[in-house]
Amino acid sequence: MSVLNKFKKQTTVDCYCLVCFKSIRKTDKTNLLLVNDVLCNKCRNSLEYRPITITLKDFKVRGLYCYQGIVRNLILQYKEKNDEALAYCFLYPYIKRLKNKYKGYYLVEVASSDKKIKERGFHHVKKIFSVLDLPFLDVIKKKSDFQQKKVHNRQIQNEFELVDNSIDLSDKKILLVDDIITTSGSILACYNLLKGRCKRIEVLVLCYNKRFLL
Repeated sequence: MSVLNKFKKQTTVDCYCLVCFKSIRKTDKTNLLLVNDVLCNKCRNSLEYRPITITLKDFKVRGLYCYQGIVRNLILQYKEKNDEALAYCFLYPYIKRLKNKYKGYYLVEVASSDKKIKERGFHHVKKIFSVLDLPFLDVIKKKSDFQQKKVHNRQIQNEFELVDNSIDLSDKKILLVDDIITTSGSILACYNLLKGRCKRIEVLVLCYNKRFLL
């Protein structure tokens, strides 16, 4: 089959936006090449991709979206209503860029509690960042299902621990990932656990609280 025929065959298969549920191909002809995207252009643009770099203590955090508007609604739908299909709507247009930037890294998530994982039936952070095709390392665990808004950052430092203190990460470049940075307590706690154990640590979060824009 020729390349042209393959393209024609591929573009005859319609798909529907996970936000507005309209046909992606019929609403916008420019979407013909976005064969794997799960959002139409209108909804994609409404997510307001606004990457920033946040400085915390002696390291930096890269955030992609401000936690407000449609992005906030989608995150809540994904996490609290277990809408697992939404995992792939956040990073799609930026996959290639992020893969190039973090080539050779291992992913470590800011861990959720066992209780939350069981309730959802899936690891929500892992699911989002799995599109980067980087190996995951399960080296951090969360001790309890605390509510971060009600716990001081100093207390949060004691709520995370290494799965195994003897684990050797000295030759690894680590990309620490999370869905949202709000008070920064969880990110700081996990970063401190990894600091000094790895060859390099980068931090990437999907969303950041709007207070970081101030």
